[in-house]
Amino acid sequence: MVASTREFDRWAGRGRTTWPFQVFQKHNAELSTMLIAHASALKFTYKYLGSKKANWEDPINKYFPNSEELMLCGFDTVKSWSDSYNTADNWINLNCVMAISSNFETYLSTVVKLALESDTGVLFGASKRIDGIEILKHGKKHSSNFEDEILNCTKGDWNSRTNSFLRIFGKAPDILLKNTRSLESIRKIRNDLGHAFGRDIKASRNHEVVNISKPKTLSREKAVKYQKLVFKICKDIDNQLFIDHIGEYQAVHFYHKLRQTLKHDDENKSRQLGNHVFALKKGLGHYGVELAGKKFCKGLIEYYEEL
Repeated sequence: MVASTREFDRWAGRGRTTWPFQVFQKHNAELSTMLIAHASALKFTYKYLGSKKANWEDPINKYFPNSEELMLCGFDTVKSWSDSYNTADNWINLNCVMAISSNFETYLSTVVKLALESDTGVLFGASKRIDGIEILKHGKKHSSNFEDEILNCTKGDWNSRTNSFLRIFGKAPDILLKNTRSLESIRKIRNDLGHAFGRDIKASRNHEVVNISKPKTLSREKAVKYQKLVFKICKDIDNQLFIDHIGEYQAVHFYHKLRQTLKHDDENKSRQLGNHVFALKKGLGHYGVELAGKKFCKGLIEYYEEL
């Protein structure tokens, strides 16, 4: 393997994404595999029933093992089972959107906090003039834990969230600005599912009725469409914040914590630096992020020590 010759540049990251985005991607991939597994099982089940020439009025135990659960639920025919199965399928699609929204908001809150920790000066119109790692190094806490900024970007309707993002960072990806309506639809689905069992919240809180309303319906195609949209939005947000405000902050922050475990009493400072470079290179390698060469690690350590 050819050794990396890339030099350290605080504001130019080696990789293409932030570490939080890589976590977002893993959760997104996990959701996709579960959704595909469910869709495959659904297709297989109905294909099996078709091969047996099943009729709607056939008794359910003709095709499924006779179980106490089936009897307790009152499934007596293929049609009664199928109706409930389709309801469950819709429920899974709705919960898919719940997971998409949760993953998005978790990522957004994490990456906004990361960007502000890295480039604290952006809050004062002085982007890249104050390195957040310098504040951390000298034992001072950040003047803010950025809770208000994070809250404004992740709570409320998407018009207000987008305006907050614009106010903090000065710009926002076009795909975010042009899709607030779709994001609002996702937010409403999540709220209705989380607070009203998939029904309209206002209708569910009507104390003058004793019947339950029908749940919202959502096709798998629509759920997947939302998933793809959110992925693209996150990717563009990540690209903007990574380039404009984060850079190599996470690698420097990693060294800041690693440094506490290293020895600093070697009289041979050149040898000490070499040992620290090796430890940093090895530590970053365990994260599975973009490979860091000796030249990069040496430059990072020298940058940190000079702050």
